[in-house]
Amino acid sequence: MDALTRRISKSHDAIWASIDRKVPSGAGIKPKIEEPAKERIAQAIYHEGSRWRNSARKYARDISFHLVDWYTDLELLRAVIRHPHKFTDKEIAAIVVRFMVHAPHHIAAAHKIHEEEAIRDVFELGIHEDGPPRKSGCLGPPMPRKKRRRAAGKKAKK
Repeated sequence: MDALTRRISKSHDAIWASIDRKVPSGAGIKPKIEEPAKERIAQAIYHEGSRWRNSARKYARDISFHLVDWYTDLELLRAVIRHPHKFTDKEIAAIVVRFMVHAPHHIAAAHKIHEEEAIRDVFELGIHEDGPPRKSGCLGPPMPRKKRRRAAGKKAKK
C-alpha cells in the first residue's frame, strides 16, 4: 500500500469512527433488525406473490435481501436528516456517498426481480448512462464544476 492510499484509508477510518460514536446504530443493530425483517418481508412477498408477477413469489428471499441490506446506511442518513448539526461536512459526505453507492443498486435489483423490467429513467437524467446527468433534476440547473469547487472551498473556510 502506498503512502497516499494509507493516508486516505486512515482518514476514512477516522471519519467512520467519529460517525460510529455519534450514531450507535452501526454494526450492532444490523443483525438484530435485518434477519427478522428479511424473513417477514420474504414471507409477505411469498404469500402475496400470486397477485404480483410470478418472479416475486419465486424470488421473495432475494427481494427481501435487496430491500434490507442497506438498512444501516438508511439509519445513518436518517440521523443526518434529523440532526444535521451533529455531523461535520466530511461525516455527512461519507454517509451520503455510502448510501448513494449502496442503496440504489439494491433497490434497482429488487425492482428488476419483482417487476421483471429495468428501472425507468423517470426524471430523464440519463441514469443508465455514464457521465453527468443529461439535465438538472427538479431543483434547477446544476452548478458548473468550477463554481462547485469554489463554493465548497468558501464553505470550508467559514
